[in-house]
Amino acid sequence: MIKMEIRITQLRDSGTGGTWADGTVGPFTFQALVFKDHAASKSFELGRSRISKMQVKLRGPEFRPVFNFDRGMDIPAKTADAKNAVKLLTEQLAKLVFPKRAHI
Repeated sequence: MIKMEIRITQLRDSGTGGTWADGTVGPFTFQALVFKDHAASKSFELGRSRISKMQVKLRGPEFRPVFNFDRGMDIPAKTADAKNAVKLLTEQLAKLVFPKRAHI
């Protein structure tokens, strides 16, 4: 199993109350729209992660998407490594982006 560690490389205000987070996790890059609070509609949020949009790509010459969620599932993670990366991001990314809200 590949060691997974989230590294945030850039944070930007979305202009809609959320924050875009770019970074890496294991052999993947990610871009996610993260909010301080949970979505009003559960269908607009990836689980209870406070993430409304997230794309995960395998690093390399093609940067191939291995997961995409845009207020609904577009491309589910299929490999064990991609599933582990998505799991780690859904469990920890909002806590890293909004550390004062880590208790949610």
